[in-house]
Amino acid sequence: MDLTDLNKVSNSNSEFQKAIPVRQLVLKREYIITSFRIANTSYGKKVIAYLDDLENGMHGHIFLPSSTSTYLQDNEKYFHELQDAANKLRLLVIPQGGSKLEFKII
Repeated sequence: MDLTDLNKVSNSNSEFQKAIPVRQLVLKREYIITSFRIANTSYGKKVIAYLDDLENGMHGHIFLPSSTSTYLQDNEKYFHELQDAANKLRLLVIPQGGSKLEFKII
């Protein structure tokens, strides 16, 4: 079995491999959330949001702040409603400074 391609991807510095810190997002810019998923991390379960920034072509993901992540995990119906909006590309997240985020359905 040839693992060359797998090793190439695994060792690349792809923008998709590392999470973008929420604090590095541009303040007040609207990012489209394309999907969510729950990940098991060394800090427990966390919600990951996958983002697109149409202004500069950025694609990546963020770990939602702990309070937001916990809320979404505790409210499964709400989580699925937001996931549905994200799947339809109708959910935005707007950084408010620090780790504060505002969500908006369009």
